[in-house]
Amino acid sequence: KNNIVVANSSSSRSDAFAVRTLKQRFGIPVLITMHSSYNPSCWNQFGTKDQRIAHCLEVFEAADFILYTAEENTEIFKELPKDFSQKREKCYLGFEIHGRPEMALPQMLEIPDKAPVFCMMARGIPEKGWISAISSFLRVLEIIPDIHLVLISTETEYISELKHRFGKNTHIHFVGFQSYPAPWLAKATCTLLPSRFPESLPYAIIESLAVGTPVFATAVAEIPEMLQSSCGVAGALIPFDSNGDADEVALFRLLKQACESPDDLAYWGQAAKASFQEKFSMEVCGTVYENRFNAILNGKHN
Repeated sequence: KNNIVVANSSSSRSDAFAVRTLKQRFGIPVLITMHSSYNPSCWNQFGTKDQRIAHCLEVFEAADFILYTAEENTEIFKELPKDFSQKREKCYLGFEIHGRPEMALPQMLEIPDKAPVFCMMARGIPEKGWISAISSFLRVLEIIPDIHLVLISTETEYISELKHRFGKNTHIHFVGFQSYPAPWLAKATCTLLPSRFPESLPYAIIESLAVGTPVFATAVAEIPEMLQSSCGVAGALIPFDSNGDADEVALFRLLKQACESPDDLAYWGQAAKASFQEKFSMEVCGTVYENRFNAILNGKHN
């Protein structure tokens, strides 16, 4: 009815629908984008290993091409008896800033313009490393009294508990969910993600790099590659402690370094801008998709 010439599907369930209905019934070519629904932590929840293999073989054999967003997405291919390496390619998620990220933050926060500000934006679950961020920040606050910590998350029971424990500290700001976080990230000296969660491609990091703000994060999944650029590392990686959490001593030292070393901060910021332009800009990612769509339509992937 709408003369669709190519379809793009981006979850394991919609992939099955796309190849069974669009491709096999109507002959519409299908490009798959693999996100975290194919990661081991998700796949273990969907049936037996034999069922997962059967699903993937059906989907991947019928698909015209496969783009994946993180190396972790490709773990599923190790379970399959067939090689799909010739019909897949990595492509990060493209991002484009809208509005004015240089907007001033709400005055009610009472953060001085030149005060170092650290920002964390993530889901409100313990595995994201909220306690590690807050504890390390409080240690730095003891020696550098003009710093601030902005915490962005939807209101969950866990976040409510943190607000009860730390909300009276005038240097820690719980600002809730932000539909447009760019101004907060742009104001930040650094963005923090001391996560032990099985991340895939954390969008908070992409949004931070987009405004040139460096990132301190644990080396989970794709994060080390996300922070790499032709100009160096866009921040620093936080090691894990013996309990598998972000090392708070190491994070404390990084926060202190960000406050005391403008040269390091400038270096990280330059690398953040380069990383975004090289990997996450809409121009770079859009070009990959456009090329793949054209190749499919020209029969080069068949």
